[in-house]
Amino acid sequence: SGAASDAFARTEAARTPARSSEAFAATLAAPTPRSGEAAPREAPPTSARSRPAARIAIGGLAVAGVALALGALSARGRSPAQAIAPAPIATAVAPSSASAASRARLATAQLDELAMGTSIPAARAAFLAGYQTLRDAGSALAMLDKARTIDPSYGAAHLWYAVAMADSGAGLEARPAFNKASEARASLSPRNRIVLDALAPCTRSEPIDTAACVTKLEAAAQADPDAAYLVYLLGSRRGDVGPSTAYLADMDRVIAVDPEWALPLQAKGWALSYLGRFDEARAAIDRCIQLSPGAGACFQSRILISNQLGDCAAGEADARRWQAATPDDPSAISYLVNAALAKGLPAEALHEMNAQYGLKIPEAQRAWWDAWMPKFDAVLRGDFPAARRAAIDVDRKTAPRTDRLYHYIAANMAIELALETGDGAEAARVAGDVLRRKDAWVAEPRSDDIAIAGDIEPYFLDVLRDAGKLSSRERADRREAWLRGWRSHVSPFYERYLWLTAYAPLVDDEEEAREAEAALPAGGIPPFYPLSTGTGVSADLGIGKMHLLLGRAAEALPYLRRAAQGCTGSDDLVLYIRAAIPLGQALEKTGDHDGACRAYASVTARWGKAKPRSVTAEQAKAAAKALRCPAP
Repeated sequence: SGAASDAFARTEAARTPARSSEAFAATLAAPTPRSGEAAPREAPPTSARSRPAARIAIGGLAVAGVALALGALSARGRSPAQAIAPAPIATAVAPSSASAASRARLATAQLDELAMGTSIPAARAAFLAGYQTLRDAGSALAMLDKARTIDPSYGAAHLWYAVAMADSGAGLEARPAFNKASEARASLSPRNRIVLDALAPCTRSEPIDTAACVTKLEAAAQADPDAAYLVYLLGSRRGDVGPSTAYLADMDRVIAVDPEWALPLQAKGWALSYLGRFDEARAAIDRCIQLSPGAGACFQSRILISNQLGDCAAGEADARRWQAATPDDPSAISYLVNAALAKGLPAEALHEMNAQYGLKIPEAQRAWWDAWMPKFDAVLRGDFPAARRAAIDVDRKTAPRTDRLYHYIAANMAIELALETGDGAEAARVAGDVLRRKDAWVAEPRSDDIAIAGDIEPYFLDVLRDAGKLSSRERADRREAWLRGWRSHVSPFYERYLWLTAYAPLVDDEEEAREAEAALPAGGIPPFYPLSTGTGVSADLGIGKMHLLLGRAAEALPYLRRAAQGCTGSDDLVLYIRAAIPLGQALEKTGDHDGACRAYASVTARWGKAKPRSVTAEQAKAAAKALRCPAP
């Protein structure tokens, strides 16, 4: 199985990049107070504040900023397909149905109403800047958070911050802001009240009811067909059970109503990726970048498609374009670090790139970054005692949180470092402890690939089985219970992703390979699974090992090359280095002696002098010796 969630930590630090839309905000006139609004008052300090933390936010159909997201589905006694079946919707407004000038006037009037609720010009300007950034497929959270910090009573800022946070995949973390918006309902404009009421069932309800949101948004969009933001929200919620014809039609309708909105182009491209239609996906995403040259979500989408296709060079090129377009946004650097790992650059170069990244993140996120970066550096140089001390620091900073995902990530860090140094007893202790405490934490309310990838309970069960704390039968029964729980509320589209967490990453021997193959989903392996790493498990590595152990080395190679040499190394660093062992074995079996030697050498280059020991380095040295590889 996999390594600790380095991608999670990196995203935690950069969910709200330093870049903002200050220039856009400066061009906006401040309104006079409306009837019923409070008189102007002095703005509170705008110092950095603790922002909701993030997980690996790289999946889904709806996008708010650089983080991408999906939602969950209703389980109110109906099948997922019945629950989100699209109702007839008003015919899309063609771009030619109104002049560009009239569309602009309409959009300005709508935006003016959405921005109501504050008499502080700076808060309004920050809200408008954040909303524009969202439209431009950039990271809207920073400016929306600034708006609600300047004016804590600004309901619209809380509402759209919750929308952006939920669309970034952090459903739990959207709830506090949504609740504040509800408390400020009286100050919300009629348009924002419609949004608040429509999103309540799939934001603050437990369990969430996406079907109810879809129904409310359908009615709202039908009553106001020129409100592109309502159609976008409808499409986003309809897409919560996976891409569909109705979802794509909704995004096309947004584009028709408001051709200047980049975000639906990205969302459409992302959906097409999940359908395996990568050429069409790239075409839509390229249109997004043409419309909004600094669209981080669109650059990220292109990079993740390239990673899935094994084209690391293309991903690196897009990361450099992204960095050039938004030099103050650190997000692109994380993908450049991945490219540097794939090239085998030395630890010093990687440390410098990460340091540059750290200088650009918000001050409020520095504590997490300061705990994570020493762990990354220590793993690179094979100093596992230092890495384990850093993991303990990460766990300490995680302790106050109530969301389960964070505790799973911290536990996984400790487990993988223990396993790499041959301390199976410590790994089992941590796995058992986290499973005994899991029900005290709050699970992610959504039911998409993001939520599935973060629920790594099957991995912990595997650790306990390997340590002799569970029998194979007990492990299988508890995994089946986990699957039953998910199948009770996951959509047919996302049900296939359960296999990527419950079976694929846990393949270690021929018996498990046959078990995984027998459990393959009816629709086969999904063509696009950008969240298969980041929480300590890797689908590519597991799928490759499945093929390798069943005598299909040639079929294993594309998966193992992505796992060991692709542009995802900083997502799961321990796992990335470990993956070189099965890659070398597959290359041996296909007659590539030199390639196998290079794979084994990549491990010893990083961990050959590890202390106290590296299990993987010992395997690499033995394999290289047996193959009579030249001395490194």
